[in-house]
Amino acid sequence: MSFLLLVVMLALCQTALALCCYLGVHHASREGVRKGVETNDSELAKRYARSAASWLPGAQENLQVSVRYPKGNERGDPMEVEVEYRMPLLFPLLENLIPGDIKFRHTTTMNIERSNHR
Repeated sequence: MSFLLLVVMLALCQTALALCCYLGVHHASREGVRKGVETNDSELAKRYARSAASWLPGAQENLQVSVRYPKGNERGDPMEVEVEYRMPLLFPLLENLIPGDIKFRHTTTMNIERSNHR
């Protein structure tokens, strides 16, 4: 009985972490695109997204950020920042209960405010 209670508590902790990671990925995507549309700089958008997600466990190796310009990169065109994160399991015991990796992905799109031409 105590083993079952331990597994339930570990699963609850992992679920709480998953919720935090989900929100963190959304936040990072928004922060990246916000800075990107202000400056029209894709590298700066990536840096801001990575910075916003730096608190996620294993963010250095489990976080990928991509920036796309679906219609060009002039003022008024959309910019997309996608953040993908693979969440590590807190407890190896849960590997038998949770199949595969837990991944979160979010894409935020905003229109560019600044033209490349000054």
